[in-house]
Amino acid sequence: MALNTGWSRLEGERLVSSLHYANDKVTFNGREMSVPEFLGFAFGSVQNAGLLGQ
Repeated sequence: MALNTGWSRLEGERLVSSLHYANDKVTFNGREMSVPEFLGFAFGSVQNAGLLGQ
């Protein structure tokens, strides 16, 4: 599930994630985006996974 949603990536045999914030930009798993884009990704994937109880 983590790979399919973009919350992690596979490096060899390890599941890893990275998050960096600077200058109003978020770099998440190598993908650079604005803060609103990241929040949309985060809340959208949580909602689609059914983690909000809906």
